[in-house]
Amino acid sequence: MNLQNSKRRILVLFPDEWDRAIARDPRYRDTHDFRFEGFDLFSFPDNARLFTFDALKFVERVVRKHARTGIEAVVTSDEQFGPFLAALVSKRLGLPHTPLAAVLTIQHKYYARQAFERILPGTNPVYGLVRRNYGSPEDVPIPFPFYIKPVKAAYSVLARRVDSYEDLRRHTDFGWFERAIIERLVKPFNDVMRAHSSFEEEPFSMIAEGIVHGRQVTANGFVRDDAMLKAPALAPEDRTDQDPDLYREHPGPRERYGANVHRALSLVPQAMMQWWDMFERMYLTSPTMRDFSREFRAVTHAQMEMLAARVAALNQCHY
Repeated sequence: MNLQNSKRRILVLFPDEWDRAIARDPRYRDTHDFRFEGFDLFSFPDNARLFTFDALKFVERVVRKHARTGIEAVVTSDEQFGPFLAALVSKRLGLPHTPLAAVLTIQHKYYARQAFERILPGTNPVYGLVRRNYGSPEDVPIPFPFYIKPVKAAYSVLARRVDSYEDLRRHTDFGWFERAIIERLVKPFNDVMRAHSSFEEEPFSMIAEGIVHGRQVTANGFVRDDAMLKAPALAPEDRTDQDPDLYREHPGPRERYGANVHRALSLVPQAMMQWWDMFERMYLTSPTMRDFSREFRAVTHAQMEMLAARVAALNQCHY
């Protein structure tokens, strides 16, 4: 048997360094053949292609190139373009895929809120659109204060609380270069949305949402019919010889401690191991994370945490 022909052929859209690192992993060398299309939005000069990128032409080119080549799946880890283009390419290639209509709905925050309201009435906070050409307080759909975020964005970019009309104007007062970047980032979604849906509200607007007051919690289970049901996970003490060794030696010493963040993906063990392998390559392993006697990167522990906290604070992304 031809070993190359026996490999599972996977098409990866908009790969970043994590995707390429996984593709080089020796565990997959003899079993998978990864093909790459698209550019890394966060890597220069690759991301300069953003200014000439045409999503619909990209789909046509990729489908022509990979039709009848044995591609078994189209995957992506890119949040900005990946989901809707992977769905569209997969559909054109006749492969299993997330329905494009579902992806467009969930990535357009206004239509997503409408879908939530149809499925679970009353679960949304009050919300409304702040269109990009708004010019007066009368154009603001809900009372201040509220939370404002782009209708289409990734990683909580430009999401924050605004307490007054002046605060809102300051937050949305973009320079010409910022406007150009936003336009090019959102245009691919807009082009696909216009071509493949009946949505009319453009994705260049912002969505305003009322502020929800209460305690933030992490749900590890729920009660149903008077029975407490916990979200199942594989704890270190429950692992048997038939289970993957998620926490110690699979295939080499990982020394993960079975904290909640480690257990969270344990029902899909291969995904859990891949995610933490990538995380630790980009950050630190569990033992070195707690070893403050020496430094393992070009920046110190404190500098890494300060940088992470500052980025999270600027994006109002809380963990």
